[in-house]
Formats: sequence, structure tokens, C-alpha cells
Amino acid sequence: MRNKELKKKKALTTLKVSRNVVMLTLAGVIGNTALSIYYPLYPLLALSIGVYMTGLGWITTLSTLASAITTIFLGRAADKYGRKKALTFSMLIRTIGIGLASISKSFTPLAISTILVDLSFIMGMPAWNSLLVESAPEEARGEAYGFSITLRRIPGAAAPALGGILAETIGIRGTLKLAAITSLASVIAVILLVKETSVNPKIKLLPNRREIIEIFKPPENLKWVYAATCIDRAGWSLWMFLPSAYAADRFKATPSQVGALSSTLNTAWLIVQFPIGKLVDKIGEWKIMILSEATGIISALTIALAPNYKWLFPAWATMGISISSWIPALNTLISKLTKQENRAQEYAKITSIRSIVSMPFPTIGGTLYEKISYKTPFLISTPFMTATILIIKTKLSKTNNNSNIKPK
Repeated sequence: MRNKELKKKKALTTLKVSRNVVMLTLAGVIGNTALSIYYPLYPLLALSIGVYMTGLGWITTLSTLASAITTIFLGRAADKYGRKKALTFSMLIRTIGIGLASISKSFTPLAISTILVDLSFIMGMPAWNSLLVESAPEEARGEAYGFSITLRRIPGAAAPALGGILAETIGIRGTLKLAAITSLASVIAVILLVKETSVNPKIKLLPNRREIIEIFKPPENLKWVYAATCIDRAGWSLWMFLPSAYAADRFKATPSQVGALSSTLNTAWLIVQFPIGKLVDKIGEWKIMILSEATGIISALTIALAPNYKWLFPAWATMGISISSWIPALNTLISKLTKQENRAQEYAKITSIRSIVSMPFPTIGGTLYEKISYKTPFLISTPFMTATILIIKTKLSKTNNNSNIKPK
């Protein structure tokens, strides 16, 4: 009798966890629709008001600086006040940022809008990651990431192309206004549908001097993760803000053509995301991270050497595979290396340190594009990705079994 009650209780718990993953994913689908429209169009809006590659680099650097300053405190807020509140706040900031972009006519308001949108992503990821892993059993967290991110990518397969067509019909600004309304709907979805998983009022919101110093001292078992992710972020930061503007600048791509490229990226991401999530659980996080870097190198080289617009499609598809591999692998790894009560803080610390390290690289990439060649930022990024692979392979050679990973 007792065994039946335990099985029933376990079944109910599993159902509750599964529901929270589904509701969190639904809110993510709505929010990603807005972002899938926004990101391809924002660089085109910048070019239309006279902000070129170096300017885009400066905006990205300023955005990275703002993220680095605030992320660590917001990670504490997610642990202290709850993941749901932190996620809701970040999504509201995103909505304001997209709305501001729709009325921007000069560098300053465009920079502020971009900072808000990018900051919302950095702010929300520690809360979103923690909500997701705490709503799934440990042995299936990689699969949960794959399931959730796969569904969140579905709008990305069509929304960028649709956004591009709308931009040619009602204008970029009108299309961004629609994206802002969609983003607001995702905020409402989180408020109404997602359940909190952890609140710890005992955590202090603001760190003291010793704790601030500790921020820059990663736990022993996470040092190699910090090193690999910082080098990776620096390399990608040289060019990750450039692709849409690059397509429009070099090949004179229209908004609908830029949207088609972004849809290609998201479709590739969508197709491989769920199988990748299962592979993370089956063969280990490190091997999938190596796969991500290898496909990233292929993407960067293809963009740099593309002779015409059509060559950009495989480059964007490979980029989607790279991103889809990195996210569940890294997030699952960090969840294994950290404890629940401070997991959001550790996510935020890693994000903050990566932001600080990569801060100057977007400006460097934009300047290299203008002063030397459009190829330069893409080509220079490949040694960074190669170095990341070498760090991961070195760690992998020392550890043959993921079961040796323990949180400290």
C-alpha cells in the first residue's frame, strides 16, 4: 500500500515538474518570436540611420559593460527573491528595449534600446536556467534543455522571414512595434503560468568587499569552465553582432533576405536541438562543446570566404548547429558542478566574467571590418575557438567519466 502511495506521489511530482517545464517553454516561445523579429532588423535599422560597423561594435561593447556590472547582482536577486520574479523583470526590460528601438532615430536611443534588450537576455538566463533544471530530474536535464530550447526555436524558423517581409511592407519601425507587443505577451505568460521553484530570503542582495573579490575567484572545480567559456566568448564577440549588417553591406541583402538567413539559422537550430540535448546526457557535455566550437569555426570561415549571398545559407545553418550544441552542454555541465541554493549566482558569475573579458572585442571586430577587411573579424575568431577546443580536450583527457563531476 505504501509503495503505491509513493509511486502515486512520484507520478504527481513528475507531472508537476513537467508542467512547469512546458509553461516555461510556452512563455519562451512567445518571447523568442519577438526576439526573432527584432535581432535581424536591428542592424538594418542601425545602418539606415548612419550607424556603421564600428558603431555597432561600440553599442555591443557598451551593452556588454552594462551586463557585466549588473548580472552578478541579478543572479543573487534570482536566488533571494525567486527565479520567476527575476525572469519576469528581465522580460519586461526586453519589451521596453524593443519598443524604444522602434522609435530610435539616432545613435544614443538605439544604443540604449540595444543595451536593454541584451541586458534582458543576460539578466534572464540565470533565472531561466535555474527554473528549468529545478523543474526536471537531474538525469534528464540535458533532455529538458533540448525539449525546451527546441520548442523555443520553432518561431525562429518563420518569424525572421515574416519580420523581413513585414519590414518591406510596413517598415522596420512598424515591425519592431509588433515585436514589442509580442514580447509583452510573454511577460504576461510567465506571470500567469510559471511556478516558482526556489526562494531563499537569507541571501544578501549586495555582496560585501570580500564577496566581490570572491566573484573573480571561480570555484576550483569551475576554473577550466571559466577559462574555456571566456576564450570562446571573446572569439565570438569579434563578429557575432555583424552577420545581418554584413549581409546587407556586402551583398546588399534586403530585409526579407536577411530574415530568410535568420530563419535558416533557427531552422537548423530547431532540427538538431532535441537530439543534441539527448546526446549531452548520453555522451557527455565536453564532447558536445567540442562539436559546437568545430561547427563555429566552419561557420566563421564560410562567412569570411563567401563569394555570393547564397553561400551565407550554409554558414548561417552551421552557426545554428554550433549555438544549439553549446547551450545545453554548458548549462547541463554547470548544473552538475553547482548546488541548487547558489546555482543562479554561479550562472550569473560565469556570465559576468565572460562579459568583462569579451567587452572590447565587438569594438575591435567592427574596427577591423572597416579598417582592414570584412573578412578579418571572422578569420581572427577561429584561433579563439581552437583554443577553447584544446582546453576542453585537455580536461576531457583527465576525466573519463562524467560521474566524477561533483558540485563543491
